[in-house]
Amino acid sequence: MHPSLVSSADGELEQVLFTIPAYVVRGKGNPLWKAITHLLRQLPDYTDYTAIYILAHESVEGPWQQWLEQQGLMPRKTLQTLPDAPGRGRGDGLG
Repeated sequence: MHPSLVSSADGELEQVLFTIPAYVVRGKGNPLWKAITHLLRQLPDYTDYTAIYILAHESVEGPWQQWLEQQGLMPRKTLQTLPDAPGRGRGDGLG
């Protein structure tokens, strides 16, 4: 049995975008970080036909890049960043 990413309206999903704000990455033991990383690890290997994009704040690009590389997920996922809101500091690392 192999579950698949299938839209109920238009057929198979070709792209999935996760928008993940910086606060998800910040803070030791952050339950949001645990939840999103668990979800990303659960996506099956045979979803190679589905492009997975992660959009995150620039301040947490390093921690995201590190985590994706450690998990061996870089070939399957594309990490893009956007500027943090003015006055926001740099991220303090993985949760």
